[in-house]
Amino acid sequence: LARHALPAALPAAPGSVLYHDDVAQALSFSPAEAEALLDIGGWLPGEDGIRQKGRERLELTLVVPGDNAVRVALAEQLAEALGNLGMAVTVRRLPWDGYLEALNQGEFDLYLGEVRMTADFDPSVLMAPGGALNYGGYAGAEALEALEKFRAASGQARTLAAKNLYRRLAEDPPFAVLCFKNW
Repeated sequence: LARHALPAALPAAPGSVLYHDDVAQALSFSPAEAEALLDIGGWLPGEDGIRQKGRERLELTLVVPGDNAVRVALAEQLAEALGNLGMAVTVRRLPWDGYLEALNQGEFDLYLGEVRMTADFDPSVLMAPGGALNYGGYAGAEALEALEKFRAASGQARTLAAKNLYRRLAEDPPFAVLCFKNW
């Protein structure tokens, strides 16, 4: 992103007191670890290199707004990285209205989007039932409980609540953070 963004693994800016490097480090992408986890999960490379479990192939659809060249290029890079792990990823470049329709209809496995977080880095829009960007319908009870504790906390308690929330999200992730733009 031409140095216009900082890599991030958590839904808080890397310079924020809410950003916990130890939790973020645990979420760092490792192709070797990803391959090992896929193997453990029974997703083994087929003759064509695409992973499969029994007769099911690991095929994903990634939707992206096609009117944004930067997002399309990023989606293609993500598809290539996942392809290197043995996943068949189809990037669907859609006009804005078609993109929103695909999200609202659940016609995707992954989507690339830009989220403008509130100043308190509350991820409710991404994960709470009825959240404006919770297109996947995430409803993990433990994570939602951790979210409520995070939202209710203040001061140092909020920092600890954020860490607990991020740890829970790492176990059952409804979204993945790629970066935070530099403004």
